[in-house]
Amino acid sequence: MKNLRIIFKITLFTLTMVIVSCTKGSDQPGEVVPPENSTVKVDDLLDYYIVSAQKTGATKLAVMSFEKDGDVVKASVHGRGYLRVKNIVVENSILSFDTEGFGSYQYTLEKDATGVLHLKSYSYTGNTTIDYAILAKKSTAFAFTNTTFKTKSGTEDLVFKFTNTNTLEWDIRVRQIGTKVINGQPIPIIGTGPDFTKPFYSLGTVGFKTNTDEFIGVAVPSWKDANVPLLLVENGASAIMKAEKQ
Repeated sequence: MKNLRIIFKITLFTLTMVIVSCTKGSDQPGEVVPPENSTVKVDDLLDYYIVSAQKTGATKLAVMSFEKDGDVVKASVHGRGYLRVKNIVVENSILSFDTEGFGSYQYTLEKDATGVLHLKSYSYTGNTTIDYAILAKKSTAFAFTNTTFKTKSGTEDLVFKFTNTNTLEWDIRVRQIGTKVINGQPIPIIGTGPDFTKPFYSLGTVGFKTNTDEFIGVAVPSWKDANVPLLLVENGASAIMKAEKQ
C-alpha cells in the first residue's frame, strides 16, 4: 500500500509539471504571434511610396516610388528639378538611395505582425537634414485632376486647380482678367481667374510636376501634426505648402 501511495504521488507530480509546462508554452489569449519572417524584402515596397522634406534648400520635397522591372525593383526619386531612377535592394530592412547630386537617403523599415510596412527611422547625407518623412500606401493617395485646392500664402488664402486637360491654374481669385475700350478709354475687366497656368504631368497616382519643373506636389494621408489628407506643394518658396482638397 505504501508503494502505491508513492507511485500515485510521483504520477500526480509529473502530470502537474506537464500541465504547467504546456500552459507556459501556449499563446496567451489575444496575443498576436509575429510572423516567422518579419524582415522587409524589396518586393514589399511595390504598394508603397515615401515622401520626405528637407529642412532647408530649394529642393526640399522628394517623392520615392517603386515598380517591378523584370526580376528587379526600380525606385524613382522625383524632386524639384531632378529625377533619379535606379535598381534597389533592401538589406536588413534598410533601403539606401544615392541621388548623385541631391544627397543620399537611408530608410529603416519594419513589418508588423499583419505584414504592413512602417518607417522606423530615416536619415539624409547632404547639405541639410530631413525635417520629416512618411511611408504611405499608394491606395491612400487621392486623385487631384479636375480638383480645386486651398492653402495659405502668408495670411491670405491661395486657391489653385488642376484641370482635366493637365493644366495647373495657380492663384485663382478676383482680379483684372482683361481690358476693354469704351469711348476710347481702356476699362479693366474684373473677373475670377488664375495668376498663371502651367501644363503638368502625373507622378503615377501620387503626385505631379509641371513640365518645366517649377512645381512638384504629392498627396499624403497625413503630415507631421496634420492628421488629414493633404497635397504638399513646392515651388521654390521658403516653405512647402500644405493644401486641402475643396
